[in-house]
Amino acid sequence: NEDGSVSLMTGSHGPRGPSIMTVWSLAAGAKVARQKIIDEGAFCSTTFDAAQNYLAVGFLEGDVKIYQADNFKLVQQKQGAHSLSAAALAFITGPEDETQTVCSVSGDYSVHIMKIGKSAGGSRLWVVALVVMVLALLIANVALKLEDHGRDIIIQQNIAKGIEL
Repeated sequence: NEDGSVSLMTGSHGPRGPSIMTVWSLAAGAKVARQKIIDEGAFCSTTFDAAQNYLAVGFLEGDVKIYQADNFKLVQQKQGAHSLSAAALAFITGPEDETQTVCSVSGDYSVHIMKIGKSAGGSRLWVVALVVMVLALLIANVALKLEDHGRDIIIQQNIAKGIEL
């Protein structure tokens, strides 16, 4: 914090929500400084921008919402950005720090891009971040398919040996 105090932000939710953000003051032990229900649904991913002014939150239903970090005021949202959960988020800062781009990705192979702030052009940094996020999803998908394939081989071997499953 600007005043030198130390804070910690945590998020929590029940099986179907609501999503609650809590800021803890750590100056004299852990005490709740502020707490707010930010959504009735359950979230699955969060990230701050570099300056910690904004908090992006991805939800299980595929929504993406951006809040002011200091008061959790909703700045921007995209309902149904993805057909599956918004699994990963990243802030990309544009030239002169006037534009922020939030990239979200999902297991449905979709990528959603939201801009915050003044429009600035010429930055290709977000393209690099987007490519990295898509590659991460593809690698995770291949790993899951390999795991399923390996499990199928073990089951087939056990059946061939006559082992009851």
